Amino acid sequence: MYRSIPSLINARSGATAIAATSLLTGEDVFHSNRPEAPCIYLYCFPKGINCMVLFIPQSEKIVQAYASWIINRQLGQIEKADDVETFFKDVLNIPDIHIEQLK
Repeated sequence: MYRSIPSLINARSGATAIAATSLLTGEDVFHSNRPEAPCIYLYCFPKGINCMVLFIPQSEKIVQAYASWIINRQLGQIEKADDVETFFKDVLNIPDIHIEQLK
């Protein structure tokens, strides 16, 4: 389910966005004690072009990481963590999501 999040968001920007961003993905697997639960890092850039990295812990301290570009004008207008939380609640229909801004 987590790997589909970037595609769900890009789908709101149309077929061209999905096609373009599907070519710009990356993934890796590594050992780490963190995270203990799946998490998403969203790197925001001007004009609605962002990068999302998903970290999904597996057994034996293995973490899978998936990176995708996100094209979404609504995300480009976000100014604070509360706006990101509202965006994810609306777009993904996840009422109990928690967003934390890292500096």
